[in-house]
Amino acid sequence: MSTGFEKKKSKTETSFTSNVNSFDITSKFQEYFTQVNDPRVERTRWHSLTDIITIAIWANITNIS
Repeated sequence: MSTGFEKKKSKTETSFTSNVNSFDITSKFQEYFTQVNDPRVERTRWHSLTDIITIAIWANITNIS
């Protein structure tokens, strides 16, 4: 085989291996967002604000519609 024609890796082809646990990221989100004041009325709170914010961030990161 001729030299210089070996298969090169595409710029869009990446070998990404995550060594970050999603549980760790979620717990860091919740730790950070617990400082946000919840403006909702106490009796209408079904879910914690930190859970709602965390789910919204994950939905945006993963492009969920």
